[in-house]
Amino acid sequence: MSIEIVSLTPKGEALSHSVRHSADSGWRAIYFLRRMGNRSTFDRVCNMCYGGNVQTTKHTIATLKAKGIVVGE
Repeated sequence: MSIEIVSLTPKGEALSHSVRHSADSGWRAIYFLRRMGNRSTFDRVCNMCYGGNVQTTKHTIATLKAKGIVVGE
């Protein structure tokens, strides 16, 4: 069993300063990671941003990784 750490990239950090509001679920993770010092565990993101919905969290984090906004460690 391993713990996945999710971190903002420099691109993600720049986006986290945006005040634009969007219905996209990825923004919740971006803003949350910023509040947590640009990194957090996958489980914490899942519980705090998506109410424990693992599938939604996996999909959102994968999308953000593909866009170069977050990285997994």
